[in-house]
Amino acid sequence: VKGVDRNHFFQALDTFLVLTNTSYQNQVNLQHALSCKVKQIYNGVDTKLFKPISEQEQKSIKRKLGLKNDTSYYLWLSQDRKKKGLHVVLEAWSDFIKDKENVHLIVIGTKDYGPKEQVTFLGRIKNTELPKFYQISTFFIFSTLCHEGHPLALTEALKSGCYCLTSDIDPLSEVLNNGEYGVLVEVPNDPDSWLKSLNITLEDYKINGNRFKIPEELYCIDNWMNTIEFYILE
Repeated sequence: VKGVDRNHFFQALDTFLVLTNTSYQNQVNLQHALSCKVKQIYNGVDTKLFKPISEQEQKSIKRKLGLKNDTSYYLWLSQDRKKKGLHVVLEAWSDFIKDKENVHLIVIGTKDYGPKEQVTFLGRIKNTELPKFYQISTFFIFSTLCHEGHPLALTEALKSGCYCLTSDIDPLSEVLNNGEYGVLVEVPNDPDSWLKSLNITLEDYKINGNRFKIPEELYCIDNWMNTIEFYILE
């Protein structure tokens, strides 16, 4: 909190809640010691909304949106800020599509960056409209160039069944369980690193489908509410 002495702040706490273990380690590094208790709880999303759907349902949504069934859709969804890395992804994308016709990138949450091949900019849309875009997307790209907390967009994509490509920046490696739930892009500031991952993951998907499976109970809002209630009452 601005203007508050960090030492006094932490000394006044009984319990400090963090989203990730990475956040806890960062605070320890900053404070060198934490005298309060620390509890860690991952973000959760509504799995009644953000969930995989059948191929038939996907085709129905694509038809209503005017999208093609023979195309692999990539989704990028975030705020329109440079630290979110869209400019890096777009540079990689322009090389990625040179020998590929049936791939298309959908960008949500930003301004229109002008005509770009095999890219559609949808701008900002209502939260209630988001689930269907995750559900019809084969791949989700989370290209942040900064440390995040526990990003809801990435979590929504994971729970919707997307094949996720994510910057290898803490704590995202923790959220993806060190690559067990998706692909970590080694040098997210480098378009060539994204290009390499885009090529590898497309070929992997053609052979294996989405081989990443996230435990059903993980990152669910119901579990989050039960856990936070337990922490408050204990």
